[in-house]
Amino acid sequence: ATDRSGVFAFDEWARVQGLAVADPRRIKAVSAKLLAGETVRVRSAFPIGGEAPAGVRLVEDGEADVWVDVRAHDALTLVPPALALGVGCRRGTKQETLEERFAALCAGTDILPEAICAAASIELKRDEDGLAAFCAAHGWPLRFYTADELAALRQAAAGGAATMEEAIAEGLAAGEPKSALAKRVAKLFSVSKSEAYEAILAASQRD
Repeated sequence: ATDRSGVFAFDEWARVQGLAVADPRRIKAVSAKLLAGETVRVRSAFPIGGEAPAGVRLVEDGEADVWVDVRAHDALTLVPPALALGVGCRRGTKQETLEERFAALCAGTDILPEAICAAASIELKRDEDGLAAFCAAHGWPLRFYTADELAALRQAAAGGAATMEEAIAEGLAAGEPKSALAKRVAKLFSVSKSEAYEAILAASQRD
């Protein structure tokens, strides 16, 4: 993935690999470094293998010009669609309320919204219009679990899920969508598929 100047084009690579660019305005500074013959430092929250392109150096610590991660950084951040969102809500919760809670969750954890690729909830929420609209607005597939399935997930989860929402998300991460997602997770050269669900979020409306 190179541009007309022959330098590595992170935006093009991100597009091909299915990564979101959290703040496209940062691409210009990274490209300028490559054009000037400087080295661009890249860090990733996921194991990376393969040979880095000319001008690109993979680093494990210190500052970086580019991050591959689900969390926000003060750098160009390329975001794999790697997280499942477990959603619990009271009866009749509005889409707007869920949007507010989701925004607060992302702000409080530094999770980037672009990292969410799917959502899940308990079967009893199947007829919740606000939940359906919330997920549809983000383009997330929504999977439901019965109480028995969640109980089994709690028992199977290492250490046990602390909340209903975490149990839901753990089940989604262990299900069929994971294999489909693995085909879309980036390869920088090659991001480990086993780490695709290294983080699970839980969001709930409790008021």
